[in-house]
Amino acid sequence: MGHTASLTRACPFLKMPSDRIPKKTLFSSATLNPRRSPEVSPLPVGWPRPRENANTGYLNWNISPMEINLGKLPFDIDFHPSNTLAIEVHAHGEESCRAVRFINKGHAIVTGSPDRSILATDVETGSAIARLEHSHGAAINRLINLTETTIASGDDEGCIKVWDTRQQSCCNSFDAHEEYISDMTFASDSMKLLGVSGDGTLSVCNLRRNKVQVQSEFSEDELLSVVIMKNGRKVICGTQSGALLLYSWGHFKDCSDRFIDLSPNSVDALLKLDEDRVITGSENGLISLVGILPNRIIQPIAEHSEYPVERLGMFCLIFF
Repeated sequence: MGHTASLTRACPFLKMPSDRIPKKTLFSSATLNPRRSPEVSPLPVGWPRPRENANTGYLNWNISPMEINLGKLPFDIDFHPSNTLAIEVHAHGEESCRAVRFINKGHAIVTGSPDRSILATDVETGSAIARLEHSHGAAINRLINLTETTIASGDDEGCIKVWDTRQQSCCNSFDAHEEYISDMTFASDSMKLLGVSGDGTLSVCNLRRNKVQVQSEFSEDELLSVVIMKNGRKVICGTQSGALLLYSWGHFKDCSDRFIDLSPNSVDALLKLDEDRVITGSENGLISLVGILPNRIIQPIAEHSEYPVERLGMFCLIFF
């Protein structure tokens, strides 16, 4: 999965209306997108000043990329919910660490490994808090946060499990797919967990009823990434062929729209920016800002050398 030992931060000329800029700054492992109101607080030292386009009313930011050499192949990334921390955890011995997420408001991190274990580590001390051996029947490929006390994991044989981090126990288990779980996302209002897989299908798991509620038809393409957009009305899936498949909520059997302008490079990662725009990471290393309905490539925002973009992450920092 991992192909390069670096992370890139960049966002040249990311634009948004000057009257709609929230009072925060967004960072990403692949993008650096500062957005703020000039009247609220000064910019950090060393940051470039935005230039307003007189014709469009947009603020243009030109920020140089920053590459972090990790020295090893990265598989996943997650940002601390409140602090700018850099943590190295030797979690799984000789086995690789495929997935990582902060839990308990950033006091601990959980990691998943091909040895089928899930490990919780204290951020402050670096010591192990809990270890779930053989938590899955196959190698763990994906972890996501659901609530403050629950996480979901997906493995190489298509099984999805939900875990209570307080009780260190499994709450739900779904044999949702026939191939590896490539990505998951959560609809908290309806308690539905969505998963996509190398078997080319999208699943909707009902956590209240502990069942796979619906599964899409085979798309003839591996589904690699998924996000929920348009205030819960649309589900976007990235595919091996580079197409974005758009599903309407409640109608998951077949996609309602298909956006192919990113083809032929696979869309390995999706990061929701807002309800109308998503950041895509492709196998050719290109990171793009894409509009959804209307579907269009708004602009390329970074390039991750010649290697694939495996994951995208975002960090929010509030200036006072």
